[in-house]
Amino acid sequence: MLNSKSEIAMKKISLYISAAIVALSMSSCDLDSVSMKEADTTNFPKTTEQINQTLAGVYQNLNEISKNPQESYLYWSLLASDDMLGGGGANDKLMQACDLLCNYGTNMTENFWKARYQGINRANTLIEALENVEMEATAKAQALGEAKFLRAFYYYELASMYGRVPLNITSTAPDNTTPPSAAEIWGQILQIRVIYCIVFGDVWPNLSWGNSGEGKLRGDTLNSSATFFSYPWKDEFTKKWDPPVELTDKIKTFQHTFHTIGNMTVLPDKRISGWSINKHRGCHDDWHDYEDRFLSALYKVLTDKPDLDEDLLELVRCNDEDFASFYGEEGWCRFIDGNLLNDYVDADYLPVIKTKGYTWWRGGYINKQRYFAEANRYIDESTRIIHNRGKRMLDILKEGLCQ
Repeated sequence: MLNSKSEIAMKKISLYISAAIVALSMSSCDLDSVSMKEADTTNFPKTTEQINQTLAGVYQNLNEISKNPQESYLYWSLLASDDMLGGGGANDKLMQACDLLCNYGTNMTENFWKARYQGINRANTLIEALENVEMEATAKAQALGEAKFLRAFYYYELASMYGRVPLNITSTAPDNTTPPSAAEIWGQILQIRVIYCIVFGDVWPNLSWGNSGEGKLRGDTLNSSATFFSYPWKDEFTKKWDPPVELTDKIKTFQHTFHTIGNMTVLPDKRISGWSINKHRGCHDDWHDYEDRFLSALYKVLTDKPDLDEDLLELVRCNDEDFASFYGEEGWCRFIDGNLLNDYVDADYLPVIKTKGYTWWRGGYINKQRYFAEANRYIDESTRIIHNRGKRMLDILKEGLCQ
């Protein structure tokens, strides 16, 4: 029997201490347990039914923008079109701000950004899980294709909305969130490897999904934009040369055309001490990524001319298994025809150099107007080549996909 309030208090304290000791001793037990109520990536998805559930979650992200439609890429793209006069009522401040390109506080479209990256993470998780799931091959390929398509679509909206964005194709957060180049982002969106393999698979016998990319057979661009006009996200050209408005608008259009299918090509990418054909092409004092100048140098190497570039010769020999069928005059013709480069040679397949080799950091040397004239000529000529080549590539794609 307790005789005092102090004894009662001491009894309570004793009970609390005893309960704490029991709780701590139980929590220290090393027990393996599997939650019967919750799922994580260690136990889900594992079956065909769970794969379908996960895929439904990736699709569900399409609807997330309905919660905040005024922040979505769809809303902004409609405002930018000629199909709408405006958006929102008098009290829809954010909609009005988007419509009038005004600031309405920080993180105006944060919800859209988060939603789309949530969808991307779901797609990444599913793509990785599919590797370890046993299911019917056709259904597995279908799920993988849909997940990759949705991931590409979500990146398409992000890249269209914000430009260069962080690119992550795994379910874990990357150590480096610096946005890659626009070419790499859009390459992921367009799944350019597939296009390369269909269009150029017969030209480069070793080209395949597994043998493409850095250090292998690398996808690249033909005509350069950065050499002449600097990068669109860091415009040094306009600041340095103050071009006329007409040329500025023309450059912006070309920087879009530059990333279309007609400007895509393949280059072997085995390297010597980190130095690649692509890097040599861009850093060479005379070529500076101009395709006509590079092709002229490559012609001399493949046909063994006495004034060939010795560094390029070493790089070509390093990639000899890919260049093997292109040596000699007949091999050169196969190279030009197969890679759809006929606009860069004459009727006898001899390289034709039209560019002046100007760069934005040096310009047209002493004459600004001559520099601008070459810029206009280069854009017009490159655009014509890209469009013509793009049509030929699309024809090849249609034929290949229909087989």
